[in-house]
Amino acid sequence: GAPALVQQARQHFSWAEATNIQQVEGKFIDTLPQVLAATSPFDFVLLDGHHTAEATLTYFEHILSHCNTNAVLWIDDINWSKGMKQAWQHICQNPRVPISVDLFDFGLLFLRPGKAKEHFVIRPV
Repeated sequence: GAPALVQQARQHFSWAEATNIQQVEGKFIDTLPQVLAATSPFDFVLLDGHHTAEATLTYFEHILSHCNTNAVLWIDDINWSKGMKQAWQHICQNPRVPISVDLFDFGLLFLRPGKAKEHFVIRPV
């Protein structure tokens, strides 16, 4: 959604000679359906955008249906607001997410079928 940040990321990717990254510029609501249809299934997803509980839950559900069995999802700003905290708690209860890790600024979800449900909280000292 922020063209200046997209350009900055392009510069960083170029500097790092990262050639296996596809950037999509635009609002999630406008671009996510096409990206999911064209590029899935995913092994890793970084979800960092529209920071409301409703949007985060909607995007998570859409993305989850396009993930490989053992995918990892990174959700940014899980403690950014009351709504984001609630969304994170709801996401951690999803049956496809047996392992979740709260790292305060972001959370990691591990899709591992057959694993017992575990939730970890790791906070800086």
